[in-house]
Amino acid sequence: MRVPRAGFTLVEVVVAVLVLTAGLLGLVGCTAAILRAMGDAARQARADSAARLRVEWLASRSCAALADGSARDGELEEQWSARVDSLSRTAAVSGEVSYLAGGRRRAVPFDTVVPC
Repeated sequence: MRVPRAGFTLVEVVVAVLVLTAGLLGLVGCTAAILRAMGDAARQARADSAARLRVEWLASRSCAALADGSARDGELEEQWSARVDSLSRTAAVSGEVSYLAGGRRRAVPFDTVVPC
């Protein structure tokens, strides 16, 4: 008569280790993707803030002082143009703030009309 033994067989242990390894590798892959997405979101937020500040800066200037221009601040590149309409006493301001994310150059455009 055979006496039952407590514990797991070698095959059960190997299968459990393989399943655990696959789960951990999936978790590491997801973590890397999440960290990349968070970095991209932070760059997008900085670009949004730079675009808002540029529009505020351009709106605070007189129409005579408005001109096309560009600026670079670290990884952000800004370009803008201003077209003054003396008849309506307004200026159309447009441009973009570009940044590098995910290996590609992305841009945050802005368009507004400011009173003179």
